[in-house]
Parts: sequence; structure tokens; C-alpha cells
Amino acid sequence: MVEGGSTGVRVYREPTIGGMDYEGAFSVKYKIETEPNSAISGVDFIGKAGSLSFASRENMKIINIDTLDDNVHEESEFFKVTLYDLQNMPCVNENILYKNPYHVLITDDDEPIC
Repeated sequence: MVEGGSTGVRVYREPTIGGMDYEGAFSVKYKIETEPNSAISGVDFIGKAGSLSFASRENMKIINIDTLDDNVHEESEFFKVTLYDLQNMPCVNENILYKNPYHVLITDDDEPIC
């Protein structure tokens, strides 16, 4: 995504795990945070934490993310979205969700000074 823009990170429930389907409701927490030696929360993107609640048979949710624009030319940077604390799913862990953590790339839109 280009700095100063917004995007949505899709979180999926995988319908089958080990031959067992779980189609009931569940929730999972997320946090959007700094990746070491890369994008910084409050400088490059807006970090936050929250929760996603999936209804029965619902297979996708979106986490909306905003990045911050600046006038500084810099290399592309990453931040991450981590899912944790899965609730209401007996015998299943975070691996039912598509990708964890999810890394987001911010590309710069500023011209070099020289």
C-alpha cells in the first residue's frame, strides 16, 4: 500500500481442518503493530488492537488499516497484523485462520531530495 492510504486486511476462516468442519460462531483478537527495524506505529501507520466476531458460517472479516503520509523519502517498510486469543472454538487454534501474522508493506510516495 502507498503511504497515506488505507487498506483492508482480510481474515479468513478455513472451512476444513483435519477433516473436521467448524461452522459455529467465534471471535479472535488482533493487533496492528511495529515490525522490528521497519515501520513505526504513530509515524508510518496507525497501530491499534481490536476483536473480530465471526457469525456462524461467516468465513471472512476485514481489518481496516490507515497509513500516515509524510514528506520524507524513505525505503519501503513493513508492519504486522497479529491474530491471537481465539474464543469459542473447541479443539481448534489460530491455525484455522488464513495467515498469522500478516505482514503489510508500505511504499513511499515522496521524491528524493537529491
